[in-house]
Amino acid sequence: MNKSLYIVAFSLAFATTGIAQNNEGQDKTVDLGTQTTTELRKTQAVSTIYSDELDKNATTSPYNAIYGLLPGLTVMQNTSWGTDKSRLNVRGRGSLNGDTPLFVVDGFARPIEYINLSEIESISVLKDGAASAIYGTRGSNGVILINLKKGTKDGQVHTTYSTSVTFNKAKKELDIMNAEEYRAYRTVSNPLSDMGADSDWFDAVTQLGVTHMHTLTFSGGNARTNYRVTADYRNARGIDLRSDRREYGARANINHTTKDGLFTFSANITPRVIDRNKSANVYSNAIKNNPTMPIYDSESANGYYRFPSGTEGSNIVEQLNEEENGTEIKLLEWNATAAVNLLPLFNPKNPDMVLKSQVTISQYQVDKFNGWFTPSTYGSNVNDGVTGKASRDFDKSTTNNLEWVTNFSTRIKNHQIRAMVGYSYNYGVNSGMSAENWNFSSDGLTYNNLGSGLEAAKDGKTMMGSYKNDHKLISFFGRVNYDWKERYLFTFSLRHEGSSRFGENHKWGNFPAVSVGWRISDEKFMKGLSWIDDLKVRYDYGVTGNQEIGNYNSLATYRAFGWYQYNGNRFHVWGPSKNTNSELRWEKGHNQNVGLDFSLFSHKVTGSFNYFHRKQSDLLGDYSVPVPPNLFSTIYTNVGTLRNTGFELDVTVNAVRTKDFTYSFTLVGATNNNKFVSFSNDIYKGPYKPDKRIRRQSFGSGSCNEEPENEWLNGISYQHHCYHAENGNQ
Repeated sequence: MNKSLYIVAFSLAFATTGIAQNNEGQDKTVDLGTQTTTELRKTQAVSTIYSDELDKNATTSPYNAIYGLLPGLTVMQNTSWGTDKSRLNVRGRGSLNGDTPLFVVDGFARPIEYINLSEIESISVLKDGAASAIYGTRGSNGVILINLKKGTKDGQVHTTYSTSVTFNKAKKELDIMNAEEYRAYRTVSNPLSDMGADSDWFDAVTQLGVTHMHTLTFSGGNARTNYRVTADYRNARGIDLRSDRREYGARANINHTTKDGLFTFSANITPRVIDRNKSANVYSNAIKNNPTMPIYDSESANGYYRFPSGTEGSNIVEQLNEEENGTEIKLLEWNATAAVNLLPLFNPKNPDMVLKSQVTISQYQVDKFNGWFTPSTYGSNVNDGVTGKASRDFDKSTTNNLEWVTNFSTRIKNHQIRAMVGYSYNYGVNSGMSAENWNFSSDGLTYNNLGSGLEAAKDGKTMMGSYKNDHKLISFFGRVNYDWKERYLFTFSLRHEGSSRFGENHKWGNFPAVSVGWRISDEKFMKGLSWIDDLKVRYDYGVTGNQEIGNYNSLATYRAFGWYQYNGNRFHVWGPSKNTNSELRWEKGHNQNVGLDFSLFSHKVTGSFNYFHRKQSDLLGDYSVPVPPNLFSTIYTNVGTLRNTGFELDVTVNAVRTKDFTYSFTLVGATNNNKFVSFSNDIYKGPYKPDKRIRRQSFGSGSCNEEPENEWLNGISYQHHCYHAENGNQ
């Protein structure tokens, strides 16, 4: 008998537009990452939106621009920061290690929060296992493909300038006690808790968020050579007092094809500089703080009321105004691709054959320089007798990638065959250092003169650290597509991938996928149904993996535990840092999808329907073990099963279509049922307490009856979801 956790979600979106759309062109190109196909030949669950749809949302964030436009994609918005950064997941939570999908921008894996929305040409979401399995370990939570705009080819130089201003305001949905209510209910049993003030902490920490963005673009060229150069500036002020951000960025793209069409070259470079202030734990403090507690005190050194030692909460207004906590970020991405059209070398007179090969190299580098300081007049420093605290830390992350891909396509009468093979090498390095100190003679230099502090000079204290780690991912992959008259469709793919993060005997994994499609509308028995333009049923199965577990979890590592005095000398004591698991292996997801694509009434009604089932097994995570024989009480290993099921529907109705005006509306809906089937086995025990309710929230409600009981599951958060734990068999 095992315990189970259910997570049920439902979402619905409705959109209208008066902008003309090419809905009659049902054979649009569909991006699958390493290959492209068409709507008619598509056998996977893939959704795509284009730049004209993205431009309609009043946001500068790629995350929020796709909100409500694609079924199965959940966007959890967070506008407290000036970044408009949000969280995405595809078809619910896919692992204990997170639910973030893989973002691939022009063929390269990278984050998308730093992309200028006006540079995006299209966004495609690979939702099922057959589509995302070609990305192996990184496709377990779905794949989001982003294609950026390229240079124009009409021989003219195009210059555009665009600007936008957005406003954000906090919506105070929680009914928080004011001072009068607090006195009526809380101070009756504890009169000493009435501190005499009337404070609105939530109002004191929030402000009107304002973001303005400016973009200047130059684009030009012809069919052989074209370019696009973009520069942008963004200044964002978030909805709390200290969440602001200034950002400068650029992007340059150039493409060239030789006169004989034999070779094609392209290159991109994208630098970006960001200066931001980090926010604090604002809203939990604003909600928990005693409303009779004063915010200001004219007699204190800095004018803020100093919470007595041992008091729950803190003066969050003082923290936001007096604490310095900022980050300077520098990003640099570059890539270059060389492609050769091999067909002229082998069979130049065959118009139905394609044979191309390309090699791509890329690098993505992020440098973060953080600084933190609280002055001697800061409340907690005064309580602790400390004259200022400061720290600085530097983090550097570099990812290098090499990829080779060859595509082949040929048509033999009614038979279309397409194939792709490729190789990928990915190497990442993370490094950094940190230092801190206390008790400065002056607050004037903040965190810019750590050596002047006195605390680190004490015997035995270092107050500094550094780190470095790396990882490697190597892949061999391929895909074969076959169709007969675009009526019977078949696709098979396989990725053989190795990761340095797993045990010695489990580094390599295989990730196959297969999908089939049948365009019923092409059959003779359907010809009498003139109101059906296109009708296709499809099924797919694919295996995906997950390797997002951090580095060196399968290796024996050591760390310092303190100092030992011997013969008047001090020695650093070193020992094992964790329980070693040389059997650490892949977490795998087995995905199935049944879909229906349709176009009706002369393409006036189009859409798709999908049912999906995903079972994630050998979940990676920290589990409890006995001590002894183990050195530590937890071990990182493979235990547990997670199951996702759900439906997705999107329908577009082209209600009005004339020469000068087009009006259409789209309905998007999805359900998702997540179930943690098991958390433990006979050897390892998960930290979840299955006999207690985790969280329960009714649909459409903005409040929860109970808070999560365990931090391990706190990352599982959805809007308008229902959480319930009950008994069940595995």
